[in-house]
Amino acid sequence: MQIGDFVGVKFPKDNQAYFAEVKKVLSGDELECRFVHTGSVYTFKKYSDWLEVVKTTGAFKPGTRTNDVTLYEKTNEQVSSGSNVGVTFDDGKSYLGTAEKTSPTLDIKFLHSGNSYSVDKDNIAHRAGGVYDGRKVLEIKAYAPGKSLFSSDVAVDTGAGTLVVLVERIGSGWFRFTWNRDVQEDEVGPLLFEGGTPTGVNITKESYGTFLVSGMTNEMFYDQRMRREIVQKVMNAPDAKPPVTGKPMPEGHAPGVDVKMDENAVLEWVHGRLEGTHYIAGVAEVVEIFHSPGGLAAVAGASLAGVIGGIASYIIMLWAVVLAFGTGRRLQEQEGFCYGVMWETSGKPNGDKVFIPWAPDSAEDLREAFYDGVRQGREKARDIKVHNRVMVAVGYYMTTKGSNEDWAQFYVLNDLWKKVRETDKGADTLKWPNPKDMQPLIPD
Repeated sequence: MQIGDFVGVKFPKDNQAYFAEVKKVLSGDELECRFVHTGSVYTFKKYSDWLEVVKTTGAFKPGTRTNDVTLYEKTNEQVSSGSNVGVTFDDGKSYLGTAEKTSPTLDIKFLHSGNSYSVDKDNIAHRAGGVYDGRKVLEIKAYAPGKSLFSSDVAVDTGAGTLVVLVERIGSGWFRFTWNRDVQEDEVGPLLFEGGTPTGVNITKESYGTFLVSGMTNEMFYDQRMRREIVQKVMNAPDAKPPVTGKPMPEGHAPGVDVKMDENAVLEWVHGRLEGTHYIAGVAEVVEIFHSPGGLAAVAGASLAGVIGGIASYIIMLWAVVLAFGTGRRLQEQEGFCYGVMWETSGKPNGDKVFIPWAPDSAEDLREAFYDGVRQGREKARDIKVHNRVMVAVGYYMTTKGSNEDWAQFYVLNDLWKKVRETDKGADTLKWPNPKDMQPLIPD
């Protein structure tokens, strides 16, 4: 490890990967890192099997340990489509991303936010409304595929420079595969199986380089149909949530909604989901229930409207509220919490936001407070009861207001905001899906 490398860190009880640039390599196996999403600085001590926080300006306190650390090392290779790339802007800050294409512009998807920028031939970055839109890029460097800091595990090379960088278990026979480039659907079968896609296996594209694969059986692991280099990754794949983008699940995993439910059955369905008896994988499931004959009657009734009205209160009640911050930091933490709940539930990455000083807090203090709120919100949204409540509320607004999913999420976000904020100094309404840039504080 050397200065300028990046690490991806997952802390205990927080499944989010946070990316940091190595700023200093200190004596005593210590290293100083700047986390790119908040600017927080952490000093870690490296042991044989874990990193331990020694000093920090961030949320995870000294003594926190983790062994879930991925190292991305600088190389002297040329940047190519699908490779990791580090970009340094004219403010001296560096970020790690994946090159989506290299011509005629270099298009980069940043790992910490999921946002994409284009860099033109004059090294000017472009993203409408982005923090670095129109800013100068000082340096572009290629980085090696990520590898565990504590083992010899590296991304699996499945041929022709195409790398499996992540495998997650979604359910029985159902996995999410992520590659280092935007592979096409007809490539996935041959990349995973000798001889192409077996009968009964379904492949669905989820996002850039990511596919959902269902219908996989234990026999495929042992009868040599699955490529040997993939088997170990599949057998050791961590559990992950089903997709929450509203897309239909692969064949054989559909929720099986009964559209002939009466009003009482709809209410029973809603209460069951609110109590976490079934994970709502997509808002389409909720909309289908509410569009059933009984659902239309129930939506019009006060009983279901009362259930929906209490959803924001329930989520806020679960939040461990801390009132030690001043007005500026507290508002940013509260706003970040609302966005964290909604981004996590809708499967969206963290958005960009410009911060300015609000006396006595600096812009960096406010940035840290906002993204600490995001972290807390994402953590709460991983609770099935919170996740389901948001999904039910989104489906309710889609049905009653005739909204698309984005507008319904906007309504739920602002329901949360109205319950959370403790002062009128913040914005009356939050934007969706990306937050507004900060504005000057209105004096009393």
